[in-house]
Amino acid sequence: MVQGDGDGAGQRVVDLAGQGDGEATGDGDKTGDGDGERGGDGDGDRTGDGDGAGDGDGDPTGDGDPTGDGDGDPDACPSNGAGGNVGLAAIASAQYPNTPGTILVPQSYDPSEPMPMMLALHGSGDTDDNFVNLWAGIAEAEGFIVLVPESLSGGASWNPGGDTPIISALLDTVEAQWNVDVCRVYLTGYSAGAHYGYMLGLANSSYFAALGVQAGSLSYAEQGGIWPNAVERQIAVDIHHGVNDPGVPFAHAEHARDLLEGAGHVVYFHSHPGGHEIGPGNPQEMWANISTHTVMD
Repeated sequence: MVQGDGDGAGQRVVDLAGQGDGEATGDGDKTGDGDGERGGDGDGDRTGDGDGAGDGDGDPTGDGDPTGDGDGDPDACPSNGAGGNVGLAAIASAQYPNTPGTILVPQSYDPSEPMPMMLALHGSGDTDDNFVNLWAGIAEAEGFIVLVPESLSGGASWNPGGDTPIISALLDTVEAQWNVDVCRVYLTGYSAGAHYGYMLGLANSSYFAALGVQAGSLSYAEQGGIWPNAVERQIAVDIHHGVNDPGVPFAHAEHARDLLEGAGHVVYFHSHPGGHEIGPGNPQEMWANISTHTVMD
């Protein structure tokens, strides 16, 4: 669950811990019981299988499969959603039925196998049903779900206090309906979506496996008190930026790189000769970098 503080002013505005306490660091606990787990069974593990070792067999020494799905894969963390359809569709949560987003589930989706998911935040002036096209081909080829919310402003910009709870509810809805690998939920954003992405990703680094930003600025996160050296987990960040960007000067990307690397985060840094735009091949290269990471890193 992602929750906002209601006003978005001068605070860490997001809380993926599900506690409703305004905490923005995120403790990885989606159940809100304060035990640091996602399963909500009170055993202190993140898989919700009743076994603190996470292997589903009650053996605290572990069998090499800490997620309890029995496949020997230590990085797969199934949400155990009931199934779900494949293809492109509008999606809304029960809490916010009038603010739908767009979801793309690739044809390769198998309900018995947890699939990674990308939360993609559009730029100013864009819409969810358009921005999803940037990732559609890659998602089909690589096998991951794409969830694209649309800002409350109708695409004009993002307001953390208003948009965050809607995004939270959408994430919960997808994880309940599809079998999502919750250890591999990624966040990406372009332009205004990248500004907001820095805030959302850093403040919730124990939920998102990695972050990808295109033409974004870290300054909005800094202004909100979200500092790379004061987050719960060092999260990998892929930065793409045009050296001739007139809207968000290239120096913003260099500043973010330096600050993130100085705080111990893994940074993939790429420049392209264009301006305020998504450079050729950027999405594919970004996915190749961030998809190697999980929240267990």
